[in-house]
Amino acid sequence: MGNQAQPTLSMVEVSYQVSIKISSWGLDYVVITSVDRNDLADQGSGHFAETVEKLKTLKPKMFIEALVPDFRGDAGCVEKVAKYGLDVFAHNIETVEELQRDVRDHRANFKQSLDVLMMAKEYAHAGTLTKTSIMLGCGETHDQVVKTMEKVRAAGVDVMTFGQYMRPSKRHMPVLEYITPEAFEKYRALGMEMGFDKQTWSNSTNLSFSWFMNYGFNKSGGSMVSWRA
Repeated sequence: MGNQAQPTLSMVEVSYQVSIKISSWGLDYVVITSVDRNDLADQGSGHFAETVEKLKTLKPKMFIEALVPDFRGDAGCVEKVAKYGLDVFAHNIETVEELQRDVRDHRANFKQSLDVLMMAKEYAHAGTLTKTSIMLGCGETHDQVVKTMEKVRAAGVDVMTFGQYMRPSKRHMPVLEYITPEAFEKYRALGMEMGFDKQTWSNSTNLSFSWFMNYGFNKSGGSMVSWRA
């Protein structure tokens, strides 16, 4: 343990360097995410907030999505991120409600994730979108997907995207089903009927066919990237 390298930059310095680098790429849309930082008192929420604030100062017109953990349901952490001027507050529920214990870390759960998304909507500036994503092919049924969509929409979430689960390694659960483009299209149409953001669903349709989790959409037709802080 004593020989492990320790971070040498402060949160402020890292946020500044990340912001400078991203602002130089000429992007219209960027997704900022990170590993869970349960080792920090604020669980990394300050890092998100600092980075978003600096990016908005450098590039006011850049569309910024923050894909965050559940912060263990800590309202203070959610508020810190949501209030700093981002355009999309994203947190993934990962799978249908019935499979949460099979797919997610035991510390995460469906209700806590929905609570985080609802808190974000309450704290964020008017017009800020909330967003979540699930993986398909984990053994879920059609009815379970529909019920999950209904609960997500009832929680006021604006955007919900879908991706095909792909097994990262032999140590992970196997893929139980490969979802067809036709099935994705049916969920897209259903989502629009439920009232999810129509512009988002329209622009992310093709992304949903990809065999990986897709984050974000681009309203302006420009470029986007996912940045892991």
